[in-house]
Amino acid sequence: NLIWPNTASLCLMSEFGRDTTIIDGGKTGKVIYINTLTDTSTVIMGFTIRNGYSTDHGGGICCNYASPIIMNNLIDSNIATGYGGGICFYWSSGPKIIGNIFKSNKASTVNPGGGGAIFCRYSNIVIDNNIFLYNLSLAGGAIYCRDNCSGSIINNEITNNTSTSNGAAITVNFTSSPVIMNNIIEQNHSLIYGGGISCYRYSNPEIRGNVIRYNKTNLTNGYGGAIDVALNSAPHIVKNIIEYNTSMLGGGISFDLNSFGVVDSNHICNNIGDGIYTMSASQPTINYNNIFGNGNTNFSHYEVFNADATITINAEYNWWGSPTGPYHPVTNPAGQGDTLGDYIDYNPWLPDSVLAVSIKNLGKSVPTSFNLYQNYPNPFNPVTNIKFDLHKTAHVVLIIYDILGREVATLVNEKLNAGSYKVSWNASAYSSCVYFYRINAGEFTETKKMILIK
Repeated sequence: NLIWPNTASLCLMSEFGRDTTIIDGGKTGKVIYINTLTDTSTVIMGFTIRNGYSTDHGGGICCNYASPIIMNNLIDSNIATGYGGGICFYWSSGPKIIGNIFKSNKASTVNPGGGGAIFCRYSNIVIDNNIFLYNLSLAGGAIYCRDNCSGSIINNEITNNTSTSNGAAITVNFTSSPVIMNNIIEQNHSLIYGGGISCYRYSNPEIRGNVIRYNKTNLTNGYGGAIDVALNSAPHIVKNIIEYNTSMLGGGISFDLNSFGVVDSNHICNNIGDGIYTMSASQPTINYNNIFGNGNTNFSHYEVFNADATITINAEYNWWGSPTGPYHPVTNPAGQGDTLGDYIDYNPWLPDSVLAVSIKNLGKSVPTSFNLYQNYPNPFNPVTNIKFDLHKTAHVVLIIYDILGREVATLVNEKLNAGSYKVSWNASAYSSCVYFYRINAGEFTETKKMILIK
């Protein structure tokens, strides 16, 4: 149970790494407590930090007005009866949390409480390339950002976390606006709101480029299997893969209580419950998405459903699974796409699908050469991953071609820094066939073959 001294630029680093160097709190108090002004010249790296217990906040690590780098640790089985079972940043912090594993941490499951792995308040936080497993709390089973939090949550794997109220993976609350980007968010479970992400009380995060799959809420009173938005919030939900999530209302996304925001260029497919559900004066803008294959419960079967008859939802320029548009018994009975609810402006619609792709920086050391790897799985149905290495910054173009050499999709067309990357491609809208993927990165060019089998 370490109390951090009031000294700048201290580095606590293990010689042999987290597998062999353990700081065990013995369930008697916080493992590490930092209550001094520190910046990112302070480092905690390479430990297993476990069995911390706090009667308020931060069972594993508790920071007030502190901004350390916390890197390459295993943060395991810590408990707080308030906020932040693994780590708590309670006031005006700017930490960097990189490359850690958070497992089986727990914050309070009743009000007040939240942030099974991480809780941050009034902070500008960087959470990058971490793994979150089996964490539990009332709100934010893995991560809870509250009260004017900003910063970035990027390149993390967040799986099998649980909340007893909202946001099993991530909760964003009280005017917070972090960037949530390029994360894998899978198999998390919230009892009521937001099986993956919950966004409420005037919060406006950027939710971009994530893979959000197999998350769920209860089928009796749940909202937003992947994402729940409520209480005057207005997130930007852009270029995500949102599929195979489950909820009573909004298997993909739900909007409630005067919420707005933009839903743009996402792949919202095969969710159990409505693709998108809106109610209570909520009015998001929904454009340029693939929205099909959602439904298949006793409760709902609509691609988009608007429960507020006083509002018309802008859902123009989406792909509904067919060039003939969505089926509506009155306004478009000839539509062969999936069924659409009332009070929705869906015309004009897109005659073909839009691209659904996620790019993840794997955060490893800089490669020594350019490389393009074989996709996996291969054969695949419908999602596959393509990895490539850049040993220096380059403008990268990654294109999919069919067997006749016709361009099918451009997965990447942007400047990327040196590093290792993984691109996930969802080919739900494409036919079984042999495809080729080709990369151009500076002077490097290579082509490989892959097979889609449905």
